[in-house]
Amino acid sequence: MKHPLFAGLLFPLMATVCASVFAQTPPTPAPETAKQASVADEGTPAKAEPVKLAFILPRKKSRFDAVTQYALDGVLAANYASPNPAHVLLIRPGADDNVANQLKAAANAGALAAIGPLDRNAIEQIAKMDYLPLPVVTLNQVELDTAIPLTPEEIQARQMQEEARRIADAAARELNATTLAQQEALSEGNPALEEALNPESSGSIASDLKVPGLVLAKDIAPENVRYEPRLFPRGLLMTGLSLEADAAYVADLGIQALPRLTETGERPKVLVLDQDKPLQKRISAAFCQKLTALGFAPDRLTIDLKDLQRITQFFELVVEDDDPEIEPEEPIDQEVDPLGWRQQQLRQTRESAERRAQAALAEPPYYAVFMALDASTASQIRPRLPLRTRLWGTSLLYPGNPETDSSAKALTYDLKQVGFVDSPFILTYNDEAFEATYHVPPPAGLVAKQLFALGVDALSIANSIARGQTAGELAGLTGSLSFNLDLSPVVTRHGACAMIANGSIRMLSPEELIDFHVIDPVSRLAKPKAKVKKPAPQAPAQDAPEQTEKAADTPAAP
Repeated sequence: MKHPLFAGLLFPLMATVCASVFAQTPPTPAPETAKQASVADEGTPAKAEPVKLAFILPRKKSRFDAVTQYALDGVLAANYASPNPAHVLLIRPGADDNVANQLKAAANAGALAAIGPLDRNAIEQIAKMDYLPLPVVTLNQVELDTAIPLTPEEIQARQMQEEARRIADAAARELNATTLAQQEALSEGNPALEEALNPESSGSIASDLKVPGLVLAKDIAPENVRYEPRLFPRGLLMTGLSLEADAAYVADLGIQALPRLTETGERPKVLVLDQDKPLQKRISAAFCQKLTALGFAPDRLTIDLKDLQRITQFFELVVEDDDPEIEPEEPIDQEVDPLGWRQQQLRQTRESAERRAQAALAEPPYYAVFMALDASTASQIRPRLPLRTRLWGTSLLYPGNPETDSSAKALTYDLKQVGFVDSPFILTYNDEAFEATYHVPPPAGLVAKQLFALGVDALSIANSIARGQTAGELAGLTGSLSFNLDLSPVVTRHGACAMIANGSIRMLSPEELIDFHVIDPVSRLAKPKAKVKKPAPQAPAQDAPEQTEKAADTPAAP
């Protein structure tokens, strides 16, 4: 199936591709010239013969023709900029449109490795081959696993594992309750700590409201299948810009950022947001599959932008009433005592604001929300989500370059504190640096930039394989890459981690993104209490350095 990001885009061709099966190779220093230089100067060793690589092109005027050219632009530009350029053969399909024949033609022409194709259907043809005439680095991926129904014994074993997990969670909740009881006992005589552990007024988020498109994890029957890896021919390496792979990586980061238990001793809940669109549903399914495999089956909510009011109600703040045992304050008559009435109104307004602040900082129903949404849609949802919820997304959430695009900069304010992954090339892109490196005009558009970077990385991997390397790691333009022909047919790619801030996008390490804290709820909850006329005793001075050190270890909120 064709990657949705690659559809319907046009870009001028940078290299002339011949109609014949073998196209002209890019201009590189001729071998004869190198040999003559070696003869003229016996003290200089002969220059190594450049390797031959093939680039597998689609049929002319096909739907993949223009987008494949974006990746070819990256291959050729990086090759020209290399101190040791390769001969790149451009291989068009024949009348039968058979990719296997293209690979055979490339091997017969002396190519040591091939790059491409981009079409998933063509890659599926390669994956079904028994033997490859040369190593192939594709520009897209096909399904790696096959779903196998579970046997009754396997289903029983899975149920026993789930029961063991529930028992472990119950034990952890009991331990948490014991710890809280001990903390409450220690807090006696320390009003500041007692107020932090037991605030006088509190609130919560109303998550029990049923909204259209909401599917709870408990209402979804477990999928009684297991996934076994498919067999692929040796020499096949699949790379690409898979958003499903990005979603699996982000889900893993998000789970690592979760607390072991919530403040009430329960297992943290997670939510996946998507839209009723093919690409968003694919990302959502990848989120759900990975989260379920990690033991955190998510609730799912499909967004309808025409009914945002329901989303607002779903996460509405619920402010608890005052202690029912305390009689409400008797209202003052404004005409009898105008000053007293005004003071009472101010006092009640302040107390109500404090309760709402308590509610806003209350424990959220979902500790993590994974958004299978684009930047425009997510910007409308983000302000409606609980303050303490961690927000995650894929490169689909990239709003654009806030330094050069005012619309992108405006979106960053609505997407504040959303963590995501993307290609380092995209996150750090600069026209001047690009032209200084590759000496070609900059790619026009986000997709052209993404595929250009993919082509550059594919060339690096193909060069390594052509020189006999079967495994390796490199810091590529699309992320941190690693491959091993003996172990896996996939190039593992981890995009760069980033967080959206007010007016900018900050790149973070995976550890910094995991450890990031939206707020410090205890300190925020304690701040309103400082305004009460009956101040609590000041905490011992030796506690201050510990708080400062903890704050220094916590990444600052953008």
